[in-house]
Amino acid sequence: GSLDPQGHDIAAQLAGFRASGLTAINQTVGAGGNTPGRFEETLRRIVRYQRFIAAFPDHLLHVRTAADLRAAKDSGRLGVIFGFQDSVPLETEAGRLDLFDLLGVRIVQLTYNRRNFVGDGCLEPGNGGLSQFGREVVAGLNARRMIVDASHAAQRTIAEAIAVSTAPVAISHTGCRALNDVPRNTTDAD
Repeated sequence: GSLDPQGHDIAAQLAGFRASGLTAINQTVGAGGNTPGRFEETLRRIVRYQRFIAAFPDHLLHVRTAADLRAAKDSGRLGVIFGFQDSVPLETEAGRLDLFDLLGVRIVQLTYNRRNFVGDGCLEPGNGGLSQFGREVVAGLNARRMIVDASHAAQRTIAEAIAVSTAPVAISHTGCRALNDVPRNTTDAD
């Protein structure tokens, strides 16, 4: 699920989440794509979502910790976990993880289909795996206790992320390639 802070019927969005039984969502706040300005656009999105959550304190809670997940569920609010579906907002600076950690980002997907500075996505024919920068990013995520998400990554990127990570790696949204053989889906070996 995803919240639309510019949507016209916020009550309907919240009712839909409540009816589904969800108690928390991974809200994409990171800008994707290999185009200029991804860092700045991501900062704008984070501010927009922080303001949105602040406007609905009885319904939403920004999740930064496991205790926040429990508090959201116990209070009947929807927990909102900030995440990236591409690591491009880091550009070439793994140190930006400090800023995003402070701003409450908790999940960082390494790639989104294509190659970026971290590694190859699932639509890259080369299947080049993680770069040295990618290894630095995984280590930085581990050090900050942020989740490494290998969704949309190439098979070798997934395998190398798992190998170098000191914490479990998530593949938060994928399908079973044995059932549907498309690049976005993951094999049992991955």
